[in-house]
Amino acid sequence: MSFIKSLKKNIKFILVGLMILLSLTVIVLCTVYAVSRNNDTAKVNAINNSSVVEIQSNGEEPQIPVEDVKPLNLNLPSDLRAFYLSPKTDFYNNVNDSEQVISNKIKSVVDKTKALGFNSLVVDTKLDNTFIYDSDYADHTKVDALKMIQEQAQDAGLSVYAVYYVNSALQKESSDTKTYLNFDKINALSDFVKNYNLDGVLLDDYYSQKNADTYSGYMTFGGNIGYEQWLTQNTSYLISSAINAAHDVSNTTAVGLLLDPVWATKTQNKNGIDVKSNFSALKNGFADTKQMLEKKLADFVAVKSLFAIDDPSQPFEKVVKWWGAVSSKSQTPLYVVHDGTKVCTANKGWAGYDQLTRQVASGLKTKGY
Repeated sequence: MSFIKSLKKNIKFILVGLMILLSLTVIVLCTVYAVSRNNDTAKVNAINNSSVVEIQSNGEEPQIPVEDVKPLNLNLPSDLRAFYLSPKTDFYNNVNDSEQVISNKIKSVVDKTKALGFNSLVVDTKLDNTFIYDSDYADHTKVDALKMIQEQAQDAGLSVYAVYYVNSALQKESSDTKTYLNFDKINALSDFVKNYNLDGVLLDDYYSQKNADTYSGYMTFGGNIGYEQWLTQNTSYLISSAINAAHDVSNTTAVGLLLDPVWATKTQNKNGIDVKSNFSALKNGFADTKQMLEKKLADFVAVKSLFAIDDPSQPFEKVVKWWGAVSSKSQTPLYVVHDGTKVCTANKGWAGYDQLTRQVASGLKTKGY
C-alpha cells in the first residue's frame, strides 16, 4: 500500500514534525508514496467546452466547437491525505480469490486508512494485463474491485481517485475506429467516468508511438507538418477530447494527468529541465505535457518526482521547481508524487528514513508547491 500526502502551500513548519511521525508509521506498514499540491483552492468552478477534434494538416491548432456548456463543480481538496492502492499488493493478490475474500481485504485497507487519519484513496486500476473494473473495452477481473472500494470508501467518508490507462484500457475496439484519433479511447474513458462517478481520475499511459498504424494515419491526414509533430498534436487532441467527453457525463469528477518528471531536457529544448534523463515526454512520448498544462487541458496534474534530493541525475528540488513554475502560471493544481519504495534502501539518497520528510520540507520553500 502506498501513501499520498497533500499539504497546503501556507502550511506551518510544525507539520514537518508530524510528517516524521507519519513517515515512520507508514513505512512500517506499507510502501510509500507522497503527493503535494500547489493550490489552496478547495473548490474549482469552471466551464466545460465539449469538443469534437478535427486534425489539421497545416499544423495549426483545431477549432474546438462549443456544444452543451455546463458548469463544473470539482472538489479538489487543499489537504489531500491518501493511500495509494496497488491491486496485486493490497487486495487482489490472487485472481482466484472470491468476492468475499477481496471485500474483506479492501475493508482492512479502508479501516487502516481511516484509523491513520487519511481522507482519500488513490487506486491503481491495472492488474497485470487486466483491469479491476467492469468494461466493454478491455479484459477485466471477475470481481469489480473498484466498485467495492468506492462503496466501502464512501461509507467511511473517504474520497476515491483512480488511475486510468488511456491506451492499454482499450483492448477491444471497433474496426471502423482505427483512424488517426481512436474515438473508442474517448468513449472508453467516458463510460468509465459515467459508470463510477469518482471524485477524480488520473490519466496515465497516453503517449503516442511510431509504428505502422500511426505512420499510415500520418500519410493520410498529416499533410506536411512532419511525422513527429503530427504525433505530438494527436496526443494533445486525444487528451483534450477525452477530458471534455468525461466532463460531459460527470461535472463532479476531476480529470487530471499523471506526468513523467521530464518534459524535455535542456539539451533537447532550451526551455527544458536541466537534468539527465533517457526518457522525456516530448521527445520519446510525443506528448507536449508542458503545453497541456499551460493550456489547462486537465483539471489538475500529478508529477512523478521519484528521485532523492541529492540525486545526481534528477534531483527532487530541480524537478519540482520547474513544474511548480509552469503550474503557477496556468493556475493548475499541482501534486507531486514522491517514491517511497526506496526508503531505507541502498538507492542514492534513500538510506535514511527521513528522505520523504526532507522532500516535503524542501517543497515548502518552492514556488508553486
